[in-house]
Amino acid sequence: MDTTRAERSGTGSRAGPQILVIDRLAAGGDGVGRIGEKVAFAPLTSPGDVVEVEVREERRTWCRTRVLRFVSSGPARVAAPCPSFGVCGGCDWQHLSYPAQCDAKRSIVVDALRRIGRFDSPEVAPTFPSPLQFGYRHRARLHIAGGDGGVVFGFFRHGSHEVIRLETCPVLHPALNAVLGSLAAVGRHYPRAFASFTEARLDTGWDGGMVRLLLRGGRAESVALAGAAARALRDHAAGRGVRVLSGKETSEPLPLRPGPLALVTTGETFTQVNLRQNLSLVDLALELADPQPGEDILDLYCGLGNLALPAAARGSRVIGVDLDGQAVRQARDNARRLGSDVTFSCDDAANAARSLAGAGRRFDVVLLNPPRTGARDAVAALLALSPARIVCVSCDPATLARDAAALAAAGYALDSVRPLDLFPQTSHVETVTLFRHTRYAAVCRVRQTPPRADQ
Repeated sequence: MDTTRAERSGTGSRAGPQILVIDRLAAGGDGVGRIGEKVAFAPLTSPGDVVEVEVREERRTWCRTRVLRFVSSGPARVAAPCPSFGVCGGCDWQHLSYPAQCDAKRSIVVDALRRIGRFDSPEVAPTFPSPLQFGYRHRARLHIAGGDGGVVFGFFRHGSHEVIRLETCPVLHPALNAVLGSLAAVGRHYPRAFASFTEARLDTGWDGGMVRLLLRGGRAESVALAGAAARALRDHAAGRGVRVLSGKETSEPLPLRPGPLALVTTGETFTQVNLRQNLSLVDLALELADPQPGEDILDLYCGLGNLALPAAARGSRVIGVDLDGQAVRQARDNARRLGSDVTFSCDDAANAARSLAGAGRRFDVVLLNPPRTGARDAVAALLALSPARIVCVSCDPATLARDAAALAAAGYALDSVRPLDLFPQTSHVETVTLFRHTRYAAVCRVRQTPPRADQ
């Protein structure tokens, strides 16, 4: 195709098909190029692709397109291993080589810090790759619907609430795939047993020996599978080497890492889906926080103790706070089992920070692991605690950039930004970021060693 870049970028009329050259990838996963002066987004494309598109949605400075055909493919494009890719809404980057995924995730973080955080030249480390590119998810939420030939288990079709039938998924841990296949088999024989359910939540521990199954009804209540269907499911899963926990059995603990000192989860509360990469996340967060014996650390959004308990094991005095009461109960149970004296409380992060500041408390380190919405309220409140170091684990580059800008305005330097890939085959990216107050510049030094890669 012998055309200039301007011609290929579609500078002519937009009434018909346009030729679009993909330059990069956006935070939502789409490829990005230009049609005339407008930024154009095209799903399921990769850098270097040349595609023919039609404009489906147009705004003043940007437009969304639908790909009609591929003129040529870029160097990062690979064949997706999943036959449902492109239809199922679960993954959006299976068509990209894994190095290209990691490069794009770093670029997304850099772009957010520049565009939203207004940092001129943010230094962002290369993305730390996941030990597993497939089979890494230890948790999944499946949707349930009626269909031809019985009940359907799967994820939503991209952009809709239609459930795509799945009996295996390449990103799920083998134990979850075993139970997914068992659900599909039992659902074909006992479709009425699943008629009142809309959702199946699966999670497994480090070794995959047990899978917890939580079935939810139309009002989101947890409902047990009973009778012949329940027995058939247990027998079918056992034949695949997996024990299924359901109903009253769900309190049995699932270990989140190897060894006798592993944290465990006993209920439906937040844990990282990629347990092997979580080991690197914890190591990296503690490397940047650099907790010392006798230091005071506040862990906001602490969950079941993923960061708080390892920090306490280094001799620091730690307080953990989370609004999820079940997570706090599990954190306390983990602390008792491990012989740790971490104090865990159930409270809103911002309210807890304000209360501690009002009581005259000060902390050497604050750890943040907020939800996707970020830590806007907590950031404003924790400044009165005067921490020398703040380490933020973020799952959204946009809210990280917003919070980073607020911390920078309060005198905290953006010291280290480390992306990690917790979600291969998707555009989601996790970051661990160190903020250091400028008044501690002469005394706060961070070791620049990479996280462990031996999992």
